[in-house]
Amino acid sequence: MNDPRDRWLQPSVGPSARPVRWRPQDRPLRRDVRLVGQLLMEVLAQEVSPTLAQQVESLRRACKALRDGADPEKEAALEAFIACLPHQEARHLIRAFSLYFQLVNLAEERHRARRRLQVRLERPEGQEGSPAYLAAQLRQAGFPAQAVQAVLDRLRITLVLTAHPTQTLRRTVIDHHQRLAAFLEGLDDPRLVPADRQRLLDEMREEIRLLWQTDELRERRPTVLDEIREGLFYFDRTLLEVAPRLLAELEEALQATYPDAPIRVPSLLRFGTWIGGDRDGNPHVTPEVTRQALLAQKRLVLGRYLHHVDRLGSRMSQSVRMGVAARLLEPLLERYRADFPQVHRWATVRFPGEPFREAWAYVRWRLELARPAPDPDGVADLDAFSPFRGSPAGPADPRAYPHSAAFLEDLRLIREALAASSPAGPRLAELDGFLRQVELFGFHLAAMDVREDGRRVEWAAERLLEAAGLPKPQTPADWNRLLAGPPLLKTRPQTPLDPELVEVLESLQVIGWAQEAIDPQAAGAYLISQVHEAEALWKALLLAREAGLFRWEPPHPAQSRVDLVPLVESIDDLRRAGAILEEAWNLPAYRAQVVARGDHQEVMLGYSDSTKDGGYLTSNWEIYQAQRRLLEAGRRAGVEVTFFHGRGGAIGRGGGPTARALMGLPPGSLPARVRITEQGEVLSSRYLQPELAHRNLEQLLTAAIWSSLPGRGAAAPKEPAAWEAAAERLSSLALAAYQELLQQPGFEAYFRQATPIDYVRRLKIGSRPSARPGTRDLAGLRAIPWVFAWTQSRHLIPGWYGVGTALERFAHEAPGNLELLREIARGWSWWQPLMDNLEMAMSKADLHVARLYARLAPNGDQVFARIEAEFLRTREWVLKLAGRRELLDGQPVLQRSIRLRNPYVDPLSYLQVELIRRHRAARDPAERELLEDAILRSINGVVAGLRNSG
Repeated sequence: MNDPRDRWLQPSVGPSARPVRWRPQDRPLRRDVRLVGQLLMEVLAQEVSPTLAQQVESLRRACKALRDGADPEKEAALEAFIACLPHQEARHLIRAFSLYFQLVNLAEERHRARRRLQVRLERPEGQEGSPAYLAAQLRQAGFPAQAVQAVLDRLRITLVLTAHPTQTLRRTVIDHHQRLAAFLEGLDDPRLVPADRQRLLDEMREEIRLLWQTDELRERRPTVLDEIREGLFYFDRTLLEVAPRLLAELEEALQATYPDAPIRVPSLLRFGTWIGGDRDGNPHVTPEVTRQALLAQKRLVLGRYLHHVDRLGSRMSQSVRMGVAARLLEPLLERYRADFPQVHRWATVRFPGEPFREAWAYVRWRLELARPAPDPDGVADLDAFSPFRGSPAGPADPRAYPHSAAFLEDLRLIREALAASSPAGPRLAELDGFLRQVELFGFHLAAMDVREDGRRVEWAAERLLEAAGLPKPQTPADWNRLLAGPPLLKTRPQTPLDPELVEVLESLQVIGWAQEAIDPQAAGAYLISQVHEAEALWKALLLAREAGLFRWEPPHPAQSRVDLVPLVESIDDLRRAGAILEEAWNLPAYRAQVVARGDHQEVMLGYSDSTKDGGYLTSNWEIYQAQRRLLEAGRRAGVEVTFFHGRGGAIGRGGGPTARALMGLPPGSLPARVRITEQGEVLSSRYLQPELAHRNLEQLLTAAIWSSLPGRGAAAPKEPAAWEAAAERLSSLALAAYQELLQQPGFEAYFRQATPIDYVRRLKIGSRPSARPGTRDLAGLRAIPWVFAWTQSRHLIPGWYGVGTALERFAHEAPGNLELLREIARGWSWWQPLMDNLEMAMSKADLHVARLYARLAPNGDQVFARIEAEFLRTREWVLKLAGRRELLDGQPVLQRSIRLRNPYVDPLSYLQVELIRRHRAARDPAERELLEDAILRSINGVVAGLRNSG
């Protein structure tokens, strides 16, 4: 009997795929893609066999030919070939395609950095989205310096790093990627002689070999401490240096545009983190873990500051014997000579007559004393091979800098003394940059949020009342009386408390501890998820008072050290958000809390869960409407309402280009404080390489500034009422279509059988469980695995489903509706990024591949038929309104990237479907374990191919 595999080792004679058009400027990318592919094939031939390399190419060609047009005979032959593959060969093929995508991703990232440099050289006005380009826009639009400065003074953008969904790649693999990226960059050096080029190619080949020999799957689920270490890595790698440099570039560009106005760019870009503080559904995040995370952050950032202090101390060697005046330093030197005599004696011998170096010696001494000792778990030890483990931090040394403000005071004095040391008024760019770095990162690096499940907050408040012997309040007046006065347990006999209640209170007490032990800005937000009513905020305030963060004893003003931030997630809660907050503010005790926080209330908007709850269009519209209602409620109450956008990496979780999303915010939402999540899965693609980190941040920052100017973006006048009415109707139609799908008989079974959800849940990629505690149905499944599974099976329904039905029905409901839709598509800044992101999701979806997964579900034909019909309908109407022939015609770079990737992603999908079929049928435990391992590797490969998970 002939082996079906043999024919796939012959050259393909089928029709070639439609050629992808390469732009002249992208030829280096094409060269790099071919190079890494060639090197990979060489490694595969050497490490496994030449047959594996041939199989990879044959599978790619077969899938590419099938994309030219349906050919049942060829597809049957392809499936027969895969069905005959032994488990180990299938595993090798999965790893080969997965590694190929990792290498192509590196080539694309290198090309983005290359193109950025090329554009900067060719365009004096700068690349679109850069500080120079923004300055040119401002000049052309005629905005006065006063208007620009007003925006800069009010705008604050905070990027909040989260661990979930965690990057699917191990940190070890990312380290290999860094080295390969450096080799690719080295190949661009025009000074390379042939021998040097060959040496780089040889090193690349060996690095790829090491990557092939490295297990890309984690053997164990990462701990929270692992996730903390991962988050710190990106600060250490890029953000600590790139962010302050970007702010300096922005200031230089604006000062050049407005030479007669002293424009000053404050620290309008900041960072926050949930890593180590997100307790919602994660039992592993304890108060002690949060403390460890905060100490690790301080340890890392002060370590970086010590490096800069050493460099500046080495450089600033001015001597009084050379006539240098340092009169402004004398008060600092005299004070520190008295306070630190041992340092003075050392500096007198080491730096005689060098006042600046003496000053830096004192600064370094106090900074070193402020740095926490290494911890037993080595959380901030980014070198995985360091054997050093220290002891837990002891009491703070009173001689250390107590906070970053005291440190900044000395740095500013040194800068002033430097400027006064010569008639030329000298400045050091490194010192200026260091000052900006400390202003931005303080002693805390990133502000830690503590997030808690709203149900646990409710439970804890009830247990607290029981421990105090008090009944549950029945009316707002009861709540107001309860919240006025000292903490409950301090005025009552001490009784043993439930350990879980103690943990909830201690998690709040960490916020106060951080403000004292780390830095005043180290923590301050307590997020409550699943807020359905105002009472949830009053209960959180009760706990905050017990933890020492809030005190109100009328008629005295309240004192508060915490912001209570409700997370509004479901469609129903988004619709009622304005009413919920107004009711909360009507309680005098809670209003006193808001006043104590500067008449400011932050609200977090949950994109992930609202999309899972109501579908793509309805989620985005209700979030837009919720912001408007909350802003209006705030204006009535005299409260400044700002928003925390809980956006995911995938389109189905609110993902997409953040800069475009800022331009689509409701009128009146900018300039203000805005916080945005940066999910764990996107951190490496955005912040691993300095050039890409800079580009991502500059696009975000310039878009926020431009959208905050009068008459622009979120500062523009209100959109026409007809547009709003149309969006409301479209949302209701889309919601109905989405809910019909979810309620269709057999849908839940289809989801569980036609997607790899069971395997996604087994991936060891995060410390948090994939479902909320005590739930087993779809309602309890978190949005991350929900989107992840639909993405793997190439349905991607969270990113588009229901939109086609809504557009079609609305267009046919009344004459003129089609033209109204076209008017909206042309003119509404909210609609345009919404549709661009939808096109991206639909381009990554693939009905042909989705049908392969649908065959895994017995009796799944009806569900798939509904999905297929809606996909075709949505594509038709989206293209009709955009006036385009193909999806992503308006984003040709992304369109080309997806088309290039598909022939390599398709084999992974065919292999994954076959392996799932085998795993479900297998009974031998060893065989099932081998098959599951291969399936998990295929999931990683598809993630790399599509460049996002969930």
